[in-house]
Amino acid sequence: TTTSVKEFPLFGEDCIMNAKPCFGDNSDATYFASFPEYTINDDQFYVIIGVDHMRSSTGAKYSSVVAGSSIKHLGIEEFNSIDHMKGSSSAYLDRSHEHRDSVYATTLRRNCTGCDFCMEIGTGLLGLPEEEPPNF
Repeated sequence: TTTSVKEFPLFGEDCIMNAKPCFGDNSDATYFASFPEYTINDDQFYVIIGVDHMRSSTGAKYSSVVAGSSIKHLGIEEFNSIDHMKGSSSAYLDRSHEHRDSVYATTLRRNCTGCDFCMEIGTGLLGLPEEEPPNF
């Protein structure tokens, strides 16, 4: 019987430098703890903006934003370059803006009814408790 052992890279830089899928940490990402430290109610929202690196000239394959709960150690909602970011900055940047296509903009709300490019975080079992600030 022949046993096959597959490579399982865990160090992000090794994966990137050798063009292999990575199954562990990738230090080219930024992770914040509880920032900002303001809770969000039904009448409030955050506007989150950034560079869609997949559509910029950086050669990146993916960009994402995740809103989550530090208490639950859980990502609640995500906004990514493949499914969500394209065209999201149009509400904020004029058509003539040079970098409009490589910038994203989304809102984080408790209820996204009637809102385009929105990340919804409820308060239920998989939501964010009202007393907890979102984690980005």
